[in-house]
Amino acid sequence: MTQRVAVVGAGISGCIAAAILARLGHEVVLLEAGPHLAPLVRGFRRQSVLCDVGFHYGGGLDRRGFLRRLLERLGLWNELEIVALDPRGFDLLVWPETGDQLLFPNDFDSLECRLLKRFPASSDAAREYVKALRETATKTPFLNPDVPLWEAASPLSPAVSLSDFLVEHGARPDLVDCLGRYGELLYGVEGERVPLQMHCAVVASYILSANAVIGGGEALARALTAGLHGLGVRFMRESRAREILVDGDGKCCGVLLANGEQISAGIVVFTGHPATMPGLLPRGCTSERYRRRLERLESTPPIFMTFVRGGGDKLPKQQNTYLLFSRESGQLAPWGALGVMAAVPDGRGGMSARAVMRGLAEKDRDWVCDSNLQNAAYDDWKRVAASYSVRAVAQHFGLVESELEVLDVASPRAFRSWTSAPGGAAYGAKRTVDTPAVRSRTPVGGLYLSGQSLLAPGVMGAAASAVLTCCHILDSRTVWGMLFQ
Repeated sequence: MTQRVAVVGAGISGCIAAAILARLGHEVVLLEAGPHLAPLVRGFRRQSVLCDVGFHYGGGLDRRGFLRRLLERLGLWNELEIVALDPRGFDLLVWPETGDQLLFPNDFDSLECRLLKRFPASSDAAREYVKALRETATKTPFLNPDVPLWEAASPLSPAVSLSDFLVEHGARPDLVDCLGRYGELLYGVEGERVPLQMHCAVVASYILSANAVIGGGEALARALTAGLHGLGVRFMRESRAREILVDGDGKCCGVLLANGEQISAGIVVFTGHPATMPGLLPRGCTSERYRRRLERLESTPPIFMTFVRGGGDKLPKQQNTYLLFSRESGQLAPWGALGVMAAVPDGRGGMSARAVMRGLAEKDRDWVCDSNLQNAAYDDWKRVAASYSVRAVAQHFGLVESELEVLDVASPRAFRSWTSAPGGAAYGAKRTVDTPAVRSRTPVGGLYLSGQSLLAPGVMGAAASAVLTCCHILDSRTVWGMLFQ
């Protein structure tokens, strides 16, 4: 039966959920608080250089990959062009104090050989780790769409953390720390708490195919815009949701916007940070326990990005470099790790240095996200924070700091304005072994959650969550069959 659907939030998950539901005949209204669709992925330009905030590279973009097949089937690909990152190794981990390195390749056999060479005392754990990656790549529908969703059987328990798995198989602390910190940079959860299942899904997606899109997130946002228009999705920009409307029977009936306009809908899909949804619901339509559980969800750490230009041939063009400083060194205080992301392949030569700000206390996160903070104080804070990144990049790549021109930064305040996530969390809520997973179904009839907070972070995680949510709204065989069979 055709229904009217309101999708709150036009990020990756919102766009794909809207496209699936429209493709299956529903009338869809896509609501976005900002002026553009996919605000985080879109990024921005400075001096004609693309500052790519949310889509530096991704998995699942090869011809048989989940993300590409999904976008093509929905008409959202729109002739996007991809370029593979260096197949010899797309992510280079570097320990600056010791000079040690580890290169992640597009091949499970090569990765196993490199782990055995770098961590010989943890050989059993290294082999078991690569085995877990292989099994995840083969048996997970979102990595191997030839496996129907209803036949999925994860080989890994969501209750086992990455660190516990490695220690159980005899890993020494150096391997545990290496893989834990690498994962934390990719999805924002420490190794001691991240489910092995999620870690393997994220890492395996890159090993299967690590690609960038020519034109970056900006090109992806354009493709989404054109595709949704072709599907007849009504896109309402600068339409912030004030309240999710619930009738006397406890069922969703629409969305009230901040400007007073009311959007009637029998189904509402909320794609923002789950902790913000209870504030949009009338009191009493859910239990206090459910409300408190969402409101108290722990967020992933905020991210600070410095976008630079320069460096000539000393900076890598098709490879990401992660500098893992010792936690005691203070060299990159208050963070301890820095990702230098390859330049977006659009011929303009910009690149970003991304620091995960895990060292910030909760009160400091609130401070840097405070929209009432005086501009002078905020600008001073950004300038100091950016200098840490620039100094670390220059020292590692043998540059003089003046050779790197800072184009702009993306601070936690910017991330909060794009996603409305508490504290500017770029990866949404944490998925941990000690926190029950948030389900897409809610206690309110017709109200569903979607987004990277539910299944896995990033573009792939958000897209997979949208598919799963639509399977709950309709049914798995209808949705999966339309997309992949």
